[in-house]
Amino acid sequence: MLAHVRTKLTEANCRVGDVASPPLADGRVELAMCALTLTHFGDLEPPIRELARVVRSDGRILLSGHHPFMAALGGETFYVSRDGGFGYVAG
Repeated sequence: MLAHVRTKLTEANCRVGDVASPPLADGRVELAMCALTLTHFGDLEPPIRELARVVRSDGRILLSGHHPFMAALGGETFYVSRDGGFGYVAG
């Protein structure tokens, strides 16, 4: 996913990090994206607090996820790409 973003936003400084403790100073980023991660946290407050900490006041946070209920049932989320390809994300 990050490789795809890097092809579309070549001027962006894209990094992979630990959402529980991102190695970034307060208010340093314009956009923080957290994909398919929050399901793995019992308590959502720490990761959300960290995302809010590193994003500047006029920035954005983009969250996407797999619903915990579906993960508990062993369900999958189906995705279709623009080119017609598809994939599944298992919980």
